[in-house]
Amino acid sequence: MNLSTVVNKMNLSTAVNKMNLSTVVNKMNLSTVVNKMNLSTVVNKMNLSTVVNKMNLSTAVNKKNLSTVVNKMNLSTVVNKMNLSTVVNKMNLSTVVNKMNLSTVVNKMNLSTVVNKMNLSTVVNKMNLSTVVNKMNLSTVVNKMNLSTVVNKMNLSTVVNKMN
Repeated sequence: MNLSTVVNKMNLSTAVNKMNLSTVVNKMNLSTVVNKMNLSTVVNKMNLSTVVNKMNLSTAVNKKNLSTVVNKMNLSTVVNKMNLSTVVNKMNLSTVVNKMNLSTVVNKMNLSTVVNKMNLSTVVNKMNLSTVVNKMNLSTVVNKMNLSTVVNKMNLSTVVNKMN
């Protein structure tokens, strides 16, 4: 008989307990499996990457907590498959920055968004201040940081030329 017919006539969990989940997923569409079973059960029985390759990552993330997904997969893989802003909205930006290089984060997101979600000093410590100033308005930088700190990290003439 066709497995879908079997699963329609039996409870999917019973089918999965009697057969290997991968076999079930290979014979049926994964989304159907996940709709009939809890995603966590699916992910515990299969490798998450396999699940994500067979399902859209956003669907996986909507059904599980993103941190759980990121712990089981490399964050860069997650970010490549999803929009970084979505990732940052679902996780704390600092966690994202700790797992990825800040420049990568800033290249994928607007720096102001990054600075609004993190402390500017943290951003400046992880990136070069000039890069920060080139991507943001210097006055904004100075308003968020102490001017002496800015001048210590940048050349004073540059500061004066950019503010006046």
